[in-house]
Amino acid sequence: MKYRKISKYLADGLLIVFSVLFALFIDKMYDNNKTFHRKEIALTNVKNEVLRNKVVIEEWHKNHVIILDRLNSLLGGKNDSLRNEIQKKEFLDFGLLLGEEGFMNEILFNTAWETIKSTGIIAEFNFDTTQQLTSVYLTQDWIVEKTLPKLADILYVEAPNTQNTTRTLVQLSILFSDLTHQESALIDNYIKALEELK
Repeated sequence: MKYRKISKYLADGLLIVFSVLFALFIDKMYDNNKTFHRKEIALTNVKNEVLRNKVVIEEWHKNHVIILDRLNSLLGGKNDSLRNEIQKKEFLDFGLLLGEEGFMNEILFNTAWETIKSTGIIAEFNFDTTQQLTSVYLTQDWIVEKTLPKLADILYVEAPNTQNTTRTLVQLSILFSDLTHQESALIDNYIKALEELK
């Protein structure tokens, strides 16, 4: 009789332990599935953002190379008609320098990147993917937060009020040269990131 009671309690205990472990297993499987889907959505969003930003930066780069060539031509004395047009005015008309290309036509986004960092889903990415995306967004931030404000300051603050046109043109040439090199590096980083996200 005692043996039956003990075996019944033992069987009930094992059934309870098994039920709890099975419930934990099901819960873990559900969480893993949910995390997998969140990771896939995050990867798709960041891939789309990188693709879009790559198109934007390629357009910027094309325009900025044209502007840099125009500046270097002016400084080298090769574009006399533009130099004469600039000298007619009492201020440096950056519209003449930029031409139809413009300074920035669209902005770069980092919403998907910030979202995956703030939600913690980045912890599910492999190291190489995280490293490549970090490189992309750090380079992108450097351009947006450091180089472009310097250029904007010269174009919108200094250039209209300058008396020393040559000095300003040299500053612009140096900054546009830096910018085009940074854009080239960023395009390469975008390509590597897209390869990593395949």
